[in-house]
Amino acid sequence: MPKEIEYKFLLKNDEWRNNLISSVFISQAYIKTAGARSVVRIRIVDSAQGLLTVKGNSNGASRDEYEYQIPLSEAREMMERLCDAGPVLKTRNYVKYSGHLWAIDVFDGDNCGLVVAEIELNSENEDFVKPPWLGQNITDDCRYSNFALAVKPYKSW
Repeated sequence: MPKEIEYKFLLKNDEWRNNLISSVFISQAYIKTAGARSVVRIRIVDSAQGLLTVKGNSNGASRDEYEYQIPLSEAREMMERLCDAGPVLKTRNYVKYSGHLWAIDVFDGDNCGLVVAEIELNSENEDFVKPPWLGQNITDDCRYSNFALAVKPYKSW
């Protein structure tokens, strides 16, 4: 069963930009599911790729995750017809630090001003070096999930 093991952090400063590898623009929205046992996300990356992702509930830093590439036209159609909340817009910046790849999400639109660093690991016990630009660990703060940001954007906090 595919698992996502991810830790999230706020940032202290912009020093991460010194190690920037690449960036992509992401627009994503969510389809409501009954009972909140899972989240269905529609994502468009750089206006060129459509993705459908199903995520289970978090258990600490882990959760089930299934992701599939879908035609871009269908991704756009699903976002328009099936998603209630507006899309979460962000630029995802990839940064290497001490042997790990970090994703730094700089949010736009209704979540403008929010910047979050994520690291995906192979196990919850995997060690990683925390870069000096990392701030508070927000892994367990559900307000920072992209689903939560779609429903209650950062600007409304």
